Amino acid sequence: MIDLPDRVYKALAEKSFGDLRNHNRLYPSSMSARLDDGKIVGSCNRAEFYRWYAAEKDSEPDPEGALIFAKGDAFHDMVVRMLRSIERQTKLRVITVEQSLWDPKYFLSGRSDAFLHDETTDTLFGTEIKSVGEGAIYSTVHTPKIDHILQSVVYLDQYNKNAKKCGLQEVAGWVILYVARSESWKLKSYAHGSPFKHMWQYYVTIENNGDIVYVNQKHETKSIEGGLNINNVYKRADELLDYISKNELPPRDFQYQYDEVTLKALADAGGLNKKDKETVDKWVNDGAEPGKLELDKGDYQCRYCSFKNTCYSNSPESFKTAQQPMHPFKKQTKLVIPTKPKEAIDGIF
Repeated sequence: MIDLPDRVYKALAEKSFGDLRNHNRLYPSSMSARLDDGKIVGSCNRAEFYRWYAAEKDSEPDPEGALIFAKGDAFHDMVVRMLRSIERQTKLRVITVEQSLWDPKYFLSGRSDAFLHDETTDTLFGTEIKSVGEGAIYSTVHTPKIDHILQSVVYLDQYNKNAKKCGLQEVAGWVILYVARSESWKLKSYAHGSPFKHMWQYYVTIENNGDIVYVNQKHETKSIEGGLNINNVYKRADELLDYISKNELPPRDFQYQYDEVTLKALADAGGLNKKDKETVDKWVNDGAEPGKLELDKGDYQCRYCSFKNTCYSNSPESFKTAQQPMHPFKKQTKLVIPTKPKEAIDGIF
């Protein structure tokens, strides 16, 4: 008998199988920003520095994670096929899929999921299709993930800048379309406002002053708590590239373990779950003795980072790498945004 799961698992566990992205460039999916209060959202510049120089990762390839990514790709393809099959009814034309971009100023490479043309209003908008499992369903029902907002606004800004240069139609906004991978009980109340139980959206736009806002499924316009501006996204990219060009390790942006002051503040602000808050409250009631609060809590960026062992070692600036110093890239190719469905193109460069 053939054992198919075993064969697939072993193949995905091979060291040669991993992140297929080029390491010496930035990606919209791993951008970050500094909010008005100084808080960093999105990715960690130190982690991006390690990835740029192809530092050795702490863990072996994760076959289970690879299977989840494959599910995500399958959901993406399913949604695109569905949209294409009902274009006549929706008056929405899928004009490009997997649209590429390249910005040499920020060494920024990306591939957006889809562009759609609304025939009723003659407008273009981009779409990012995000499949979410049980863990992410609850949070994304109420607000989009900040990483997905950052990714969408970078695509939106990049495409519109190039559309202006080429004298072509701009993109009106960017849809983050969430599709649940499981029939979660959390969605039974239709809390997101969509007529679907397992699919809902947010519509992201950039205001004239650069501020980023989104409209939820209930047609309510929301801003990002703490203030998020597209210019701050590019400032962070500039900072990261400056560290990379000098081969200088950036500071950590997040904490693997919160200190007691931070944990107390989170508890007071309602930022902990019931069990963790009870742990903090008990510590306070017992006299808040320093060093006695036993609560294993930190930023997810650190907890799930592939470079955390290197980062928190005695010499975080020393790591094994196969990457050479930053080198020049090819010249920019003009990015073309189609004005009508008939002008759809498959790629950019």
